[in-house]
Amino acid sequence: MKKKGYTAIELVIVVAIILVVAGIGGLSMLKAVKRNDFNKMLSIIPKAIFVETNKAFEEGESKTITLDLSSKSIETEDGDKSLPENYTYSVGNVTRSSLSDTGTYSGLTASTSVDFDIDSEGKINNIKLDGTTYMDGSDPKEFNSKDHPSILVEIDGESFCRIDIISSLYITPKIKVYKPDGSDWILDSRI
Repeated sequence: MKKKGYTAIELVIVVAIILVVAGIGGLSMLKAVKRNDFNKMLSIIPKAIFVETNKAFEEGESKTITLDLSSKSIETEDGDKSLPENYTYSVGNVTRSSLSDTGTYSGLTASTSVDFDIDSEGKINNIKLDGTTYMDGSDPKEFNSKDHPSILVEIDGESFCRIDIISSLYITPKIKVYKPDGSDWILDSRI
């Protein structure tokens, strides 16, 4: 008479297959979450800058965008928008030797907030760290395509992306987004 059931080897093989499939699925989910966070950052930070610079120009009134580092949100006249929580955000300066260069990032100290002041012509005029003016956009030497502000996004101490505000000379500022590539940065999108 034949016994019904499974041998130990058959059970081990089935469990191993389940673990492999679950591992592959977990990695895919992690990549999908990071891709979603990246797209969310692109839709919030650059969009806030575009909308507020255009509003300032259309209304002829100055505006302020505040990147709140403690609550991980960006504040505009339309309200607060939350940024992905598990990342850290800091503002720095990027210096380029040429326009094709990805530039050298140097961090700046801001513990609570970074304000981007937009004048009535739709130009980012000042950048303030915790209320102290760091970069004066009215001086072309302080804010141009070779020397400009940047928002660095990190996760677990590793760079996730860098959002460079290249120029504020027009109603729609030029923004480039870079992703880390080994020891350098690669251009991921132009906004």
